[in-house]
Amino acid sequence: MPLQQPTARARDTIIIAAAVAFDLLIWGGEHQLRFGGQAPSWLVPLLTVVVYATLVKRRRYPVEVFALQWVYSLAGLVFDNYGPIAGTLIALHAVASRRSLRTAGPALALCLAPAAINGATEAAHRIHQETPFAISMSLIMLMYFTLFYIVWVLGRLSYTAERRSSRLLQQREAEAREAISAERRRLARELHDIVAHAVTAMMLQTNTASIMIGSDDARARKSLASVQDLGVQAMHELHRLLHLLRAVSPANSPDDDLGESDAPQPGVGEISSLIDIARASGVDARLVVEGSPAPLDRSVQLATYRVVQESLTNAIKHSGGGRSSVSLRWHEQLTVEVRSSAGVESPTISPAIPALSSGHGLMGLSERVSLIGGTFGSGRKGSEFVVTATLPLTTTATQQTFTPP
Repeated sequence: MPLQQPTARARDTIIIAAAVAFDLLIWGGEHQLRFGGQAPSWLVPLLTVVVYATLVKRRRYPVEVFALQWVYSLAGLVFDNYGPIAGTLIALHAVASRRSLRTAGPALALCLAPAAINGATEAAHRIHQETPFAISMSLIMLMYFTLFYIVWVLGRLSYTAERRSSRLLQQREAEAREAISAERRRLARELHDIVAHAVTAMMLQTNTASIMIGSDDARARKSLASVQDLGVQAMHELHRLLHLLRAVSPANSPDDDLGESDAPQPGVGEISSLIDIARASGVDARLVVEGSPAPLDRSVQLATYRVVQESLTNAIKHSGGGRSSVSLRWHEQLTVEVRSSAGVESPTISPAIPALSSGHGLMGLSERVSLIGGTFGSGRKGSEFVVTATLPLTTTATQQTFTPP
């Protein structure tokens, strides 16, 4: 059976008992007072136990406990052969390890007094020696003060280590909070892209279906089927993001199951489905690929998909039967370009559809692309609205995402 580590109270009891025993052994049981007379035999042991018992509070009240121990260390001014120092040493360590240098420095300086008293007392009792009293006292005093200094230095080292550990802990907590915040902002952009694209296309499809019912039932059924597919796709992505939100939440539970953590994210391979949705919504969309496709990191795959998705979503809302061209140019980098031109505004489009955008789609795309080391631009060129993104074939060090433990 493994031995249990002693508790803090048990350790304090051992330390205090050792300090009491040390000073009483050095004392030797003499009761002679410095200015004549004798003290009761029980006085020194009782005072030592009572005063040293306050050391249990040295962590909470280091300065106050040190002050009491220091006053008691001056007992050599009253007793002829008793100079307690163990309690002062323990209290000095507590002050040095828990208070700033402005407090710990003067505490060390005060220890010169008990060192001098003990030095004078011991030098005076060494009557059979050739060394002059002043030299003997100085040497003994230096010995005592060196002991105080060593204990003080150990306390300061503990103070420095604890402060460094506290700063590192605070830094790690700040970095973790920033990582979680950054991940939540990324997920918010994901939610915007998913909802804006899916809801816009679904409203357009249902708008078309409501018009075609009775006159072109086949087209109406096709529009409604497209709505169903969009809903299923959006729900799958939302479940994936809800799982990630749960993962970055501080209160996440391992028993919660909101989906697979490694659920596939949409990428370049799914862009053709975006083209189909745009066509079903009345946009003459086409995809042009130049060069040889290369493997992409997941973050670049997702950014490429979102650039095309947001651009086609805007085209669906505003084109009115216009055209959109999606170009993927594979060279040293992947260049994504989406050109959209407006057609004739359809009077059958619901006026609520253009208001679906939150107004932050392009801004979110710019932030997303910059995080993976790419560049983004958008604007009108003649009669077309052009969105361009240049993406690295591998992510760079500028990408900072939070990986749940």
